[in-house]
Amino acid sequence: MNKAETVYEALIINHLDLIFDSTLVFFALALVVLIILSVTQIIMEKIHLKMDAKKSIFIEQVSQYLFFGENDLKVTSKYDYYALADAIIELNNFVCKADRKQIYALIEMYDLDYFLLKRYKKSFLKISRRFFYSKLLFVASPRLKGFYVEQLAQQKHFEMMLYALYSFSDLAEDEDDLVKIFVTLKSNYDRGISLKFCEFVFTQAFENVPLNEIRSFFLFLEKQTQETMLLKSIISAIGEMKYMALQNEIRKLYERHKDDKMVFVTYLRALYKMEAHDCALVKEYYLEEAAVIRINLSKYALFLCPATFEDLYIYMFDKNYYVRRNFFESLKEIKISREQIEAIVKVRSPHKANDRFFLDALNAFYPKAVA
Repeated sequence: MNKAETVYEALIINHLDLIFDSTLVFFALALVVLIILSVTQIIMEKIHLKMDAKKSIFIEQVSQYLFFGENDLKVTSKYDYYALADAIIELNNFVCKADRKQIYALIEMYDLDYFLLKRYKKSFLKISRRFFYSKLLFVASPRLKGFYVEQLAQQKHFEMMLYALYSFSDLAEDEDDLVKIFVTLKSNYDRGISLKFCEFVFTQAFENVPLNEIRSFFLFLEKQTQETMLLKSIISAIGEMKYMALQNEIRKLYERHKDDKMVFVTYLRALYKMEAHDCALVKEYYLEEAAVIRINLSKYALFLCPATFEDLYIYMFDKNYYVRRNFFESLKEIKISREQIEAIVKVRSPHKANDRFFLDALNAFYPKAVA
């Protein structure tokens, strides 16, 4: 018998009974764990179904409270609180902000926000903390504003901090709150915050903050010379809201960053969304060599100043395909006819009347009627 066979006999053959017993114990434990998990899943599913049913009842009852002032809510168990939280979170997505005040009154009536906050702080398991945290964020009670501020300082959990910022912006009240939002975004922007998220957060905040406080915030922004990405999100937010009272403020932001082509483009789009007019701006930039500027002007300029058609007609012959396409789309939208286009070309640039690119676009957007 060689050495390997001796070792095999010593380790395996002589301990077969032990190995067999250990295997049986392992499978028995695995079976017990499987049974426990199955029972737990069944219990959780029953709880989930019960909470869903309760949530539907609460949605109906909270709706009655909002529209008729009738309060039939009965909240006794912890599962009732969870179901009520889910009902309020769902309703917050559909009701207007005026109705949310009544929802907040209901939250305070049952101390729902403090109930969730207390359990969040007492939870040690990560999954439990995330469960309560998600509900705290989307219940968005004004009494939780201090909690959201605490979370903004938590740099470790980036995603959770962003959710807290979302909820905080919905409760913004003054210049200080707007500055806090700006500083939080500024210090975390390099971690992967999108420009669209910044725009959304500022839009949400501007809807709540009085005009005089927003104007004070713009005075603060005058000192933020290097934060063009965030400034663009603010300009976009004002444009998206069609906040005409702040047109002068975003113009000042643009003027302090005129050398930044994307700030100009953002400002141009904001004016378009606000349905504002600015012929001087169009005439200042329409001959720019930068393609990104011509592409955007070809799309928006005629809406900012229809009278500039006689200057902008050169975009019909532009070397850039997107400039030509955008311009013809704009002409079509503002009801400029094929006859008007042909007439101005005949007068201003008759040598371009047979330009191949021009004719291709003209016939694509203004096909001649077949006799």
